[in-house]
Amino acid sequence: MKLKNKIFLFYAGISLIFFILIEIIFISIIKHEYLLIFNKEIENYVNTYMDRIEKNPKDILTGRISEKNFYFGRIEGIIVQENPNSIEISLNTDFERLPEDILIKDKISFLDLKNHKYYYIYSNKKNDSKVILSFNTRTFEERFLKSTISFSIPLIALQIFFLLLFYYSMKHTYVKPLEELAQSLSQDSLLNLNRDKFFNKKDEIGDLSRKIFDFENSLRNIIITQEETIKNQEKYLNLLLKFISEFNISKKSIDVINIILKFYNPDFPVKIYDIYLENSLTREDLYQNLQTLNKEEAKEIFDMLMFLKDNKLFTYHDLKFFSKNIPEDYVLIPLRTSERLYGFISISMITSEDLQDTFISILYHLTIALENTLLYEYTEKLSTTDPLTGVFNKRKFDEILENEIKRAQRFKHPLSILFIDIDHFKNINDLYGHILGDSFLKEVALFLLRNTRSIDSIGRLGGEEFACILPETDLASAYNVGEKMRVKWNTEKHIIPIDIEKRIGTLSIGIANFPIHTENPKELLTLADNALYMAKGERDKVFIYKKDFI
Repeated sequence: MKLKNKIFLFYAGISLIFFILIEIIFISIIKHEYLLIFNKEIENYVNTYMDRIEKNPKDILTGRISEKNFYFGRIEGIIVQENPNSIEISLNTDFERLPEDILIKDKISFLDLKNHKYYYIYSNKKNDSKVILSFNTRTFEERFLKSTISFSIPLIALQIFFLLLFYYSMKHTYVKPLEELAQSLSQDSLLNLNRDKFFNKKDEIGDLSRKIFDFENSLRNIIITQEETIKNQEKYLNLLLKFISEFNISKKSIDVINIILKFYNPDFPVKIYDIYLENSLTREDLYQNLQTLNKEEAKEIFDMLMFLKDNKLFTYHDLKFFSKNIPEDYVLIPLRTSERLYGFISISMITSEDLQDTFISILYHLTIALENTLLYEYTEKLSTTDPLTGVFNKRKFDEILENEIKRAQRFKHPLSILFIDIDHFKNINDLYGHILGDSFLKEVALFLLRNTRSIDSIGRLGGEEFACILPETDLASAYNVGEKMRVKWNTEKHIIPIDIEKRIGTLSIGIANFPIHTENPKELLTLADNALYMAKGERDKVFIYKKDFI
């Protein structure tokens, strides 16, 4: 139901109750006045015959007092009570139909509209008798009804008049302006030309419209702000999802680092100052991209983060003692898991809380991805490298050799194997101990790595034996590589001095070649081992495999 209908019904109900109360009051007043007039006429009638009634009430019964018609009715009967114990009834009055309380002491009159009767009681104090006059009230009732109707019709007309007056007043004063205001609110504020009409009103509608329009403007501003916030959140969420998807497919730690550099461009919402990463598993430098710090300052900050074990953000005020080049909007975020610290990233201060949460989430996933890739690389390295020297172990070396042989077969390129052994290594362990002996083995591995190409592969096959795969290398070139190694090793200083004359600590090298000697990987390694066996017969020699060796 519309508001105007509710207001109208409410007012109609209230006004109806009000006019009914007024009508009841006026009807009661009219009834009271009519009864007074009616009673006055009866008193005048009785007083006229007072003397006769007092001398001999029975004269009334003999008809000496004739019936009289009054303005409000006529006499129907007369009852004479000579004493309390005897009542005589005359004319048309039926004593049995009299109300029970009509003869109550001191009662003057009694109205019985149910039976259309009015009883007037006159007391004769001289002979202690009462005269009861019975009057018919139908004429009284008819005249009272006509007066009531004649009064009610103007009252009802007045009620209808005020009801219609209120309705049209309410409609033009409140309902219509409110409907126009509601219609105005449903239109676009830029196209609505009627708003000034509401703003200029000095009444409640004007106050209401101004408050509504102010609220509307505030609401529009809030909606615009929220839409911008949602757009930014959507943009930040998409950025976060891109990073997470890239992190999930990263297999190497360098791939994780490159993801940050991949998305970092002039449109990136955050400025990156410094990136410093360490491999917490090996304590080796992993990556550095320093713009405001130098390496020593970055290392000091990293050590401080290791000591504090706190994952909070550090600002310019926390770090200004480490470097003079730190800008005031500098914010450092540690890259830490529950167990390890992997470094830190320094960015410009972020004013948006949503962007700050997004970037911290990105760095959190970066840290997790970095930890996973480093653990994978470390585990893979343990499974493929010799734990003492860091070169490939026997299993990985055999796998590489098989792949290189296949590649050499496909491209019809030569491949050579150097099988290397340390002469009289047992004497080194006996003279200097196994700890220095292990250090000597590490030195040999580093020497081989320094004196081979990046495409060459070095492996420790057991004890003091090493092997080197030389792709795309013929026998003559392989011999030159082996001879240069042997000579250079003898001329360098070592952690344990070698004895060239006694051939202690020198290198013996055996060489085999694909495809000259064999095309089988395992057999090629065996042939190189046979050549090494012949080289060790003389010590500190380089031998190429020949069939007449065995």
